[in-house]
Amino acid sequence: MRNWTRKQREIMTATLFLIPGFLLYLSFFVYPLIFCFYMSSFRWTTVVKGNFIGIANFIGMAREPLFWNALWNSVYLTVGTIPAYVVLSLLLAIIINQRIKGIGIFRTCYYIPVVTSLVAVAIIWIWLYDYRYGLFNTVLAKVGLPRGTWLRRDNTAMPSLILMLIWKRVGFFMVLYLAGLQGISETYYESARIDGANRWQCLIYITVPLLRPVIFVVIIMSCIMTWREFTSIYVMTDGGPLHSTEVLIYYLYDVGFNSYKMGYGSAVAVVMFVILLAFTLSQWRLRKAAQ
Repeated sequence: MRNWTRKQREIMTATLFLIPGFLLYLSFFVYPLIFCFYMSSFRWTTVVKGNFIGIANFIGMAREPLFWNALWNSVYLTVGTIPAYVVLSLLLAIIINQRIKGIGIFRTCYYIPVVTSLVAVAIIWIWLYDYRYGLFNTVLAKVGLPRGTWLRRDNTAMPSLILMLIWKRVGFFMVLYLAGLQGISETYYESARIDGANRWQCLIYITVPLLRPVIFVVIIMSCIMTWREFTSIYVMTDGGPLHSTEVLIYYLYDVGFNSYKMGYGSAVAVVMFVILLAFTLSQWRLRKAAQ
């Protein structure tokens, strides 16, 4: 050690600090991922390893109508939430980025749903959607409109779930945008206003282009969070009614832990991994092409 250069000692110190985190990463991400691929090629129950069946789980999945229904529901949930996460969060960030008195109160109010337990939020929204005593139906009855069966019908359950998730998560992405907005120099806007640009033109030609890295992060994170959405569905709808809110991860849970088909459930997890990986790589390509 005494004969080592300063750079070598720094590298060794950094390596020693990185080893614990690297071991945790291998233990809780890399190994489970590899083992999931391994399990997907077996007829595996919860406790018993079955015979090697190759890609039979994937073939069976392709022939299963419930899998395609869950895949469609995942896409539906993603398409319903991501535009709001991307656009609405940006608009809220622009609003609370203003230097006005008491703006901190509004920032806190927008962020409170993010730090609130998702289970608690789901229970509150179950009450809001309640047919007889819920706030939404009470307001509709007061103005003479018919009450809605929000979570009880297959054509309204998913939109109701999407509304709750937007309310819960929009504050999180708002903070990401707010950090990006505060990193933009005011000089750009002053120069644009001198040239006669209005607020809309400043937004389109200055704010949005400079926020492209943040927008990219928001899209990727929102997609991953949406495809991993389980708790709210489990609490609010249990995948129903008529499998209308059963997304892929809930379908994975149902076949893996309720039907004890761990091999088939692992195959579903592999498909989810491939879809998210392809989506992320495509976003990387689009981002590089736009630069």
